[in-house]
Amino acid sequence: MLTREDDIDVHALRRQGWTISAIARHLGRDRKTIRAYLGGREAGIRAGSSPDPFEPYAAYVRQRLTDDPHLWASTLYDELLDLGYDRSYPTMTRAIRVRRLRPPCEPCAPTKGRPKTSTIVTTNRPITSWGEILGDTTVAAALLDRLLHRSVVLDINGDSYRLRDHHARTHTLRAAAAHHG
Repeated sequence: MLTREDDIDVHALRRQGWTISAIARHLGRDRKTIRAYLGGREAGIRAGSSPDPFEPYAAYVRQRLTDDPHLWASTLYDELLDLGYDRSYPTMTRAIRVRRLRPPCEPCAPTKGRPKTSTIVTTNRPITSWGEILGDTTVAAALLDRLLHRSVVLDINGDSYRLRDHHARTHTLRAAAAHHG
């Protein structure tokens, strides 16, 4: 905390064109303290924060997710946009996650003694093109958000194993035809 005299000196030196760092060195104070006093507030007292833009929608989201724990976030996002929500999809999903608004679903939750299972999804199209393939980037983002959460992505290049036997048979048939021809 600065004395009244130091506070007066801070403002006078700033009017003379001194930098915050120079004032802090001159008075033996921290730059953040000087900046706080120049900003019109005392050091150590946080400036008032702006209201949370998600808060007006939190009760609605809680109710919707209580009614349907499997409700897609993209559907919920579209509903919030209609209600006037003006933030991005990732901002909304982060707000839901931080507030823990999605209730746990008992049938989906792993139970004791039940082995963990894995799902393997294969595709010959890059993930970046899924929005184009599905015709909606928001739906693709929501789908990928759920699919890739705690996932491992393996990018495999090379010939298809499914076609390996087919190529071997084709080679054998061509060799036999050339030998008899």
